[in-house]
Amino acid sequence: MAIVHSVGYSPANAVRETALENGLVKKYGGFTTTDDLPGSPTWRFQDGGNVQVGDPCNRRGIFGGLSELTVGNATRQNLALKTTPDEFRFQMDRCGIAIVTEDHSISNGGAPREDRIVRRFTVTAYSPSIGFEGATTAARLIQTAMDAENKASAARAKDHSRQIFEPRRRSQWTNPEKTSDGMLAGKCFCGAVHYTVADEFVYAANCHCSGCRRATGSAFKPFAGIEREKLAITEGGGQSHDLWRRKWSRRAL
Repeated sequence: MAIVHSVGYSPANAVRETALENGLVKKYGGFTTTDDLPGSPTWRFQDGGNVQVGDPCNRRGIFGGLSELTVGNATRQNLALKTTPDEFRFQMDRCGIAIVTEDHSISNGGAPREDRIVRRFTVTAYSPSIGFEGATTAARLIQTAMDAENKASAARAKDHSRQIFEPRRRSQWTNPEKTSDGMLAGKCFCGAVHYTVADEFVYAANCHCSGCRRATGSAFKPFAGIEREKLAITEGGGQSHDLWRRKWSRRAL
């Protein structure tokens, strides 16, 4: 979003102020001669390619001048993380897609202009256009991450719900399967007793006791009645059961 370039000169490698200003005018344009160049110039590059001068948007205040560029200063904050895409768009429309500022200090301020020696100069290039792209991309990535997390949370909740309820709903005890001869085949909740029964029930009802609610994970347990001779125990009829099996298997079957 921004580049700060600062150069200091030793007396042996000094640069004259007029030479520096001539270089700035040739590179950035906007001013006819160095006589038109202010002490701290600003160039605003527009979307169409033309260059405007001056700082009506006060972008120079973002970085400060030479006094702000000291080693002891704290690390500058990333402005792109605190500026919205709409604000960057406003800056692009009003200020330009890139703003360049220049500051320099001289070691012999009392000398004639052509003899003044530059001790340090700083050029700052700030681009709302790049900031806009970065902020837009960041907002899109954040939204994508949030959407992915929401989907993952929904999937985890769905899996958790399936683990609680689906095994019992699909249990052969509560959902007997119909065989090829039209009989229903199933087993008790503990799986010890298997049975077949004709699909010819005399009645059906729902039980709301605590045991049935616990077994099904719902508010009630459906059951049906049929003549004893139409029910056949195919496995586990003579086994002994623990308390849970005795309570359910023998009483239910």
